Amino acid sequence: MPQQYNQVKAMLAITSASFRSIFRSPSAVVFSFVFPLVFILVFGFISGNSRLSIRVAFDKATDTTSPVYQALVKQASIVVMHENETGITEALEKGRITAVISIQKNPNPGTAPWTISIKTSEAVNPQNIQVLESFINGIIRNINARLFPPSPTIAVISQDIQKVKGRTYRTIDFILPGQLGFSLLSAGVFGVAFLFF
Repeated sequence: MPQQYNQVKAMLAITSASFRSIFRSPSAVVFSFVFPLVFILVFGFISGNSRLSIRVAFDKATDTTSPVYQALVKQASIVVMHENETGITEALEKGRITAVISIQKNPNPGTAPWTISIKTSEAVNPQNIQVLESFINGIIRNINARLFPPSPTIAVISQDIQKVKGRTYRTIDFILPGQLGFSLLSAGVFGVAFLFF
């Protein structure tokens, strides 16, 4: 008695035959599996730029007459982002900038002339915040030594660092979707070729 035709078995047989034919072609294996995997591994572990560069933005209420501000913007390792408040907030949430710095004149006469506040995000590497604080502290020490030897300090960094919620983006987050797309493209091209074959 003849067996009844089964659509699922037929689909599985065609799929199995397609996979066997793909794995028998060296170029299909290389361009669909090996090349994207090697590409992801190589570029996923490359850290990118070797030069230290910290991207920051300044709060719109920052006192630009402060010597600390003027010294910070002259630093080669500090890249200042000039955008509107919405763009700065979005960049901070995505971790594209390390922090938003606010330098305010201190109204109390017995304390340091300026107070520096730092606002950062959970998406930012904590080491970058420590490096930024070290930069600012170094600038404050230099200004103190030059201009304010008798006074205790020209500015203090507020220990209350504000943090906004954000997602951590890594290099692999940008490379992986591209490689998956490349693999799908390769599979589509080779799939058409196998259909013609």
